[in-house]
Amino acid sequence: MSTAACFKQVSPTTLEFLIKNPEFIDSFLGDDFTEPSVNISGEDKKKEWLEITARGKNVEGTDTDYAWHGILYILEKLSKGEKPPITLAVRGPEENSVSGPGITFSYWNPGDVKSLTRSLNNISEKGFLAQYDGKDMNEKEIYLGNWEEHDGLIFKPYLWENFLEMRNYYKDAANRNYGMIMYLS
Repeated sequence: MSTAACFKQVSPTTLEFLIKNPEFIDSFLGDDFTEPSVNISGEDKKKEWLEITARGKNVEGTDTDYAWHGILYILEKLSKGEKPPITLAVRGPEENSVSGPGITFSYWNPGDVKSLTRSLNNISEKGFLAQYDGKDMNEKEIYLGNWEEHDGLIFKPYLWENFLEMRNYYKDAANRNYGMIMYLS
């Protein structure tokens, strides 16, 4: 399964455009932010895309490496009925899912990013790591596997560091009043 959960901040204007025009998602996620990577029919869409991208700053994305499944496992154990659920910080909401060429992405609007950020900020290192159960993670076939190895001495810091990276990225997006796009790569 060697997949990473990837995150990309997105301005409200760009997010609205991408939801309506998912054929531009490759351009947004790729190196060439201004030029569509697919043949777009209709110069009006292409012109609108170029106008949007000229106004907005393309913020570099981040990912949780291969730790996403372990982070999701821990967040499921920590979930206390938040709205939106903190687990969706990793995988995104199904109802906010859009398919573009070769990729399906989920998204959060800026208000939901702020709400998720508040919930994620309430998680302490001690509370996060207390949910780690290598035996249960192996039984549930949580990807990477071998979670019991060395009593988690290798994997606990790996999960925590990747969780912090994700949480800080959400915090930055909330401070910018940006939405978030999530996808697996």
